[in-house]
Amino acid sequence: MQVAAPSSRTGAQVVAGNTNWSTSIFGTTNDYLEAREWALSDGRVFDAADIQGSAKVAIIGQTVARELFGDVDPLDQVIRVKKIPVTVIGVLSKKGQNSMGQDQDDVVIVPISTYRNRIQGGTGGKLKRIGSISVKVREGQSMKVAEDNIKELLRQRFKVQPGADDPFAIRNLTEILQAQEASSRIMTLLLAAVAVTSVSAAVLASRRTERSVAVTISPPWLISTTTQSASCRSCIATARLAHSCGRPIRLASSRT
Repeated sequence: MQVAAPSSRTGAQVVAGNTNWSTSIFGTTNDYLEAREWALSDGRVFDAADIQGSAKVAIIGQTVARELFGDVDPLDQVIRVKKIPVTVIGVLSKKGQNSMGQDQDDVVIVPISTYRNRIQGGTGGKLKRIGSISVKVREGQSMKVAEDNIKELLRQRFKVQPGADDPFAIRNLTEILQAQEASSRIMTLLLAAVAVTSVSAAVLASRRTERSVAVTISPPWLISTTTQSASCRSCIATARLAHSCGRPIRLASSRT
């Protein structure tokens, strides 16, 4: 494995001046940003002193920066997280929505020590808990092998009896992203099909004066025409796009 980053999270109102915003608060390390391949658009990451000293510093997402500061540069500005004054030292690059439609840019990240000692509070046992571990596998290593090794290690740490259910869940973000990409391709094809239908209707409604044209689209692209005016070429292009979307159609116009 390349990195493994522990993290905990909670929801809280964040205040800057007279503006407040409800967002997610993450306590983690710089390894979390590497595991998520999440760069900064401005500022810096946490240094060793920030982690060791539970420093009151934060890295904020684009949504939080926009809602709290608008067009004002958020760097070195002070925000209050659960009444704790925290200085903004970095701004994350835009990430957008995840596969579940959640805004990933709506987040405030603080050192995990700051989260535990200043924001979370509670007993010593509670302070040592973490909500998740983000892992990045080295290039060329098997994701399946890494996942199996992680599962085996966690079952040992949780002292899970053989045959018992796992008290944890492992999510492979690579598989989620691939599924999301496939869904995006399907949606693109569906939208293209809708667009083709709309264009076809417009072509037929125009009933422009020209010689008789009949186009029937099905492999291997049988086209019968006596002339190909601009309107005809538009029909042919439209029909080809429709066929590529799995929507064979028949277009016809007649002389008026």
